[in-house]
Amino acid sequence: MKKLLKSKWLIILAIFFGLFLIKTAIASKKKPKKIELTEKITLARVLKLKKHSFTPKVESYGEVKSAKIWKVFAEVGGRVSYIHPDLKAGYILNKDETLFKLDVTKLELKKEESYAQKTAIASQIEQLYVETKNVELNLKLEKKQLVIESKELKRIDRLLKEDSTTDSALDKQKKLFITREQKIQALKNQLKIIPTQMKSLNAQLNVQNFRLKQIIYDISKAEVKLPFRARLGEVDLHLNSYVSAFKDLFLAHDVSKSEVHLQLSMRDMKLLINVKDSLIKQQAGSRKFFESLNLLAKITLASNENYHWSGKVTRIKESIDLSSRTIGLVVEVKNPYDKKKLFQQPPLLHGMFVKVELSSKTKKEGYLIPSLSIHNKNVFVVDKNNQLRRKAIEVIFEQKDWAFVRGFHKAEDLIISDIQPALDGMKINFKVDLKVQEKWSKRVEE
Repeated sequence: MKKLLKSKWLIILAIFFGLFLIKTAIASKKKPKKIELTEKITLARVLKLKKHSFTPKVESYGEVKSAKIWKVFAEVGGRVSYIHPDLKAGYILNKDETLFKLDVTKLELKKEESYAQKTAIASQIEQLYVETKNVELNLKLEKKQLVIESKELKRIDRLLKEDSTTDSALDKQKKLFITREQKIQALKNQLKIIPTQMKSLNAQLNVQNFRLKQIIYDISKAEVKLPFRARLGEVDLHLNSYVSAFKDLFLAHDVSKSEVHLQLSMRDMKLLINVKDSLIKQQAGSRKFFESLNLLAKITLASNENYHWSGKVTRIKESIDLSSRTIGLVVEVKNPYDKKKLFQQPPLLHGMFVKVELSSKTKKEGYLIPSLSIHNKNVFVVDKNNQLRRKAIEVIFEQKDWAFVRGFHKAEDLIISDIQPALDGMKINFKVDLKVQEKWSKRVEE
């Protein structure tokens, strides 16, 4: 019995001891740490934007051509009797300077011959005028004499009826009357022929006058002069050599103006002049149209941008280039051989390959941003809560790693870092990229 009670107490004690150990373990256990969840903040570089006016500019390349190129030739053939001492490739000669002369000895002989023939024909015409007056006077006298002969014939015929004369007297008077009529008819025929003779002589005189004018003209064209100040091309002409009429001898390039022919896309064209395609095509042939647009051009050598010239767009070419779908423009440069710059840079020569920067005086408003910050017509900005926001923009044009856009409504902070992934609403810790901001400021001031 005692053993049974003893075992029960042992069990109870063991239970209490176990409960004590559990309570002690629970009391000694550390409380779990409370973890607070925080949002990840992304670092980014930004560019502070401001709206500004910008002059549209586009670039293209083209070839320089002389505004006027004269193909030098002689209008008459002949032996070269004189050559200008500076008639060599590359020399610049002034307007109205004599390039060369042809021998005119044969032409002078033809001129004297023509003068003599003209004088002879004029003399014949004068003689015919005198003859006409004489015939008219003789005809007048003969008609008066015919009246007398007619009266005498009537008188003799009356006497014959009275048996106061003979038949032979009547016959004789009739013969005189008929002879007088024949003379009158001959004079009339002569007067009829004279106008034809006069017409023939006048025609011969006209031919001689024309021939003489042609000879005088040929003599004047035997001396070839420059119609404008020009730079000479390659010359192949020698003293005493024979020159054929209308054979091209060499080229003379106008030095007062040069032209640059270049191609522009329709997009660039509309950027510069801001008119509809139809207006570009309809009015492109008008000089006044381009003068009103006042498109300026800065021309530089493609191989050396230190050499530059100023020009203006003067016209558009007649058709679109089918291969590139571009429009041909012509830029005019005045005084490409400026003496003040000859020791600083070369003249703008025919055939040079140049770069042309076109600009319009019509300013456009918008925002200038780095092209790399554009992602499929969208950019990322930081809002007032320092959160990333996606913004759709309209790209007006891109140039030299920069893009001119519309779509911002106020000064905003543009994210220029490449954030991956870029989630709308994510927190941004940003700072202004001073180097990019400085480049932006310089680009805006250009």
